[in-house]
Amino acid sequence: MKTFVQLSAAGLIAAILWELLGMLAAPLLGMLFGLLILLGKIAFVVAVGFLVVTLVRRWRDRCDEAAEEA
Repeated sequence: MKTFVQLSAAGLIAAILWELLGMLAAPLLGMLFGLLILLGKIAFVVAVGFLVVTLVRRWRDRCDEAAEEA
């Protein structure tokens, strides 16, 4: 009977600690995923900006070439 009580107490303590760990980890995981989403948004904006700058440079080069030929 003593072993059963010890095992039950250990299980109860483990369950409580598991719940506390979950309560502490949830906000940290939320912040981590929020940061990853923010970095993804920033990377998307940078990529679109780079694409626009590249397209504008190509367009200007073509306009300059057309002006030189005329």
